[in-house]
Amino acid sequence: MKFIITSLALIIISQLSYSQKDTILKTYTQQELLTDYDLLILSLKEAHTGLYWYTTIADFDSLVTNQRAEIKEGMNSYEFFKITSKIVTATKEGHCRIGSSRDIGEYFNEKALILPLTVKMLDNKLYILNDIENHKTKGQVLSKINNISTVKIIDIILNLTPKYADGNITTGKIRFSIDYAGLAYYYADFFENKAINKLEIVNPETNKTSIITANSVSSKMYREIENQIERPSFNKPIELNIDKKRNTAHLSIHSFRYTYYDKEGDEEVVFNLFSSKIDSVFIAIEKAQIDNLIIDIRNNSGGTEGYEDYVFSYLTNKPYSKYKYVQANSLTFSFLEYAQYNTPEKQSEFEKDMENEFYLENDGRYLRKKEFMTVEPPKENPFNGKVLCNNFW
Repeated sequence: MKFIITSLALIIISQLSYSQKDTILKTYTQQELLTDYDLLILSLKEAHTGLYWYTTIADFDSLVTNQRAEIKEGMNSYEFFKITSKIVTATKEGHCRIGSSRDIGEYFNEKALILPLTVKMLDNKLYILNDIENHKTKGQVLSKINNISTVKIIDIILNLTPKYADGNITTGKIRFSIDYAGLAYYYADFFENKAINKLEIVNPETNKTSIITANSVSSKMYREIENQIERPSFNKPIELNIDKKRNTAHLSIHSFRYTYYDKEGDEEVVFNLFSSKIDSVFIAIEKAQIDNLIIDIRNNSGGTEGYEDYVFSYLTNKPYSKYKYVQANSLTFSFLEYAQYNTPEKQSEFEKDMENEFYLENDGRYLRKKEFMTVEPPKENPFNGKVLCNNFW
């Protein structure tokens, strides 16, 4: 149950330190930390159906044991966060994420020393997007930070950041954990914060290597650097461009999340807006007699289930099944009081929702009911040309 684990990871870390009134990281007894750590492990094993899809039981349990041994008396919340990050990342599920507590955020904003650079990774190389101090570094390739190769740094960061990547896929992680401000922020999280840094850069045209020094900046100063860098953006959730000369249509769907389409958040209204827009898109494609369609979802980080079905209903002329099955481990869980379902009323509502969605199969699995979230049937006039889908997953 992805939404449970997501919330749980946040709760486990945050419950330790929400009472903090200053920016000094609070320390905890070893027993306090072990109790929270064990709750995290119990919850993952109890609720995460795909926990061992990409990591074997032996490997996961070995990691759990080794990381548990790292928990010491007097450890602060930041140190504990780094340990638990490794566990959540080991699930290798993009929706299973972990967030830091408020005191860590306050500490980061006031105390962290951040590298004054932004980057973009292309062809396994880190290109610097800004000039650093008086150095002309824009367009240069970053190869080392404080004598550590960027290859090793990226590997460490990707093994500590679970978001936006299922399985062993790295493109989503690179985009959200390395590109632009990602490298600087995560370097500050997981590497020593130094006031002065040594950067090795390579000129991509001459292949000449040089070394510069760069002063770290505060979180406030870094945001000013970050804001000067242009990022890909979109004005409309759905955009269609038709190139008749090339007999090609380019359809960008930037989100399946209903809040992009209606500020009021009425999902029925929103879905009607979305579906009518998709209808008009394929009417325009048919009218232009286009044979080639590029569907661009590179800026799309997901959204509400059912929206993608509606798009696909224009791309097939045969009935289809979206999932082989959808499975839950149970209809209730022992840790609900520590998640957002922290009252009897909320727990009861959650359990009713689970009962409405899942049933107990003869083999002991809880599977989604066939009548729950049925797929959109194929349209009578689907697109029959060639389809190319661009994404980063």
